[in-house]
Amino acid sequence: MSYESFMSSKGLVALRKPTLLAPEDLDGLTPKELAEIAIHRDMQLHDALEELQDQHRQMLAERHSHTHDPLTGLANKLLFAERLATEMAHARRGDTEVTLLVFDLDQFKQVNDQFGHLGGDLLLQKVAGRLPKHLTKRNLDLWSRWAGDEFALILIGTSVDYAEAVAFSVCAELARPFYLSREGVKKRVQIGASVGIATSLGRDDTAQALFERADQALYAAKEAGKGQYKFFTPVG
Repeated sequence: MSYESFMSSKGLVALRKPTLLAPEDLDGLTPKELAEIAIHRDMQLHDALEELQDQHRQMLAERHSHTHDPLTGLANKLLFAERLATEMAHARRGDTEVTLLVFDLDQFKQVNDQFGHLGGDLLLQKVAGRLPKHLTKRNLDLWSRWAGDEFALILIGTSVDYAEAVAFSVCAELARPFYLSREGVKKRVQIGASVGIATSLGRDDTAQALFERADQALYAAKEAGKGQYKFFTPVG
């Protein structure tokens, strides 16, 4: 008796998904018939497991598309804001300290004007590949493309010296020349980055206030001549 014949004799349909069988359903079957049923059951279970895995991969892909920038693969503004708010809540309880680096690209508008938006997009992808992620391998740290040519990095529980080392590396890596093609000719592109750094201040601090301080530090870095990093310094 084939597997299909057995299932039909029991009033069941041979589906890809496993069908529950009672012990009495197997009464009177020969060892060969039992072996054939067992093989088909294994195939059904394998198919069902693959389907579940496909659904899980699809769910992860959808989650990733909602929380990551499609151009660079970095975290997007939504994930950045969620993570910063969460970590600042921990910081207000005294559980950790949050350091925020914000930076944008010097001379990016000129690149867009010269190479067009496609060239600008390619440069942003190259920039994302240059970021010193080897310095921030911990799961808590988060690189993000905030908007346009604006990027941010959340560092959790790090020292001032460590944050400075990361900022220095960002400036150094992005100061090295890039190469873009225009009309089939590869051309050298020189940009750079200015970085602002701010650290959480304790129980009364907020994500918005931290971001504003980092942004003020970024403005100070640009005023100092670009291609530099500055820590937030209170006025007065």
